[in-house]
Amino acid sequence: MLRIRAAAFMGELLFVFVSVFGDRIRVIA
Repeated sequence: MLRIRAAAFMGELLFVFVSVFGDRIRVIA
């Protein structure tokens, strides 16, 4: 159970990171 929760948290964190990073790339481009 703990491993599944950790994986979900990492996935959510990665999604937020990619979203912010993508916006920054669009602003620079």
